[in-house]
Amino acid sequence: MDLAAVRGILPRGGTILGTANRGNPFARKVIQAGREVVIDVSDEIIQAIAAMHLDAVIVIGGDGTLRIAMELFDKGVR
Repeated sequence: MDLAAVRGILPRGGTILGTANRGNPFARKVIQAGREVVIDVSDEIIQAIAAMHLDAVIVIGGDGTLRIAMELFDKGVR
């Protein structure tokens, strides 16, 4: 991609990639028995990465995204 192809995307953030900052796999809010609870689904993310036979994950994002990526790295994700 050249400069013309990416001009103006910086303020759009992850929306240009079709992503959303709506989910932390270490603190996913779900409803259980009619109550909102926070659960850790990071192992499911790690299993999905393994199932796709990915060698590594390239992370593009802000502080929250990078923090989550570091926590996944700490659990073995390259």
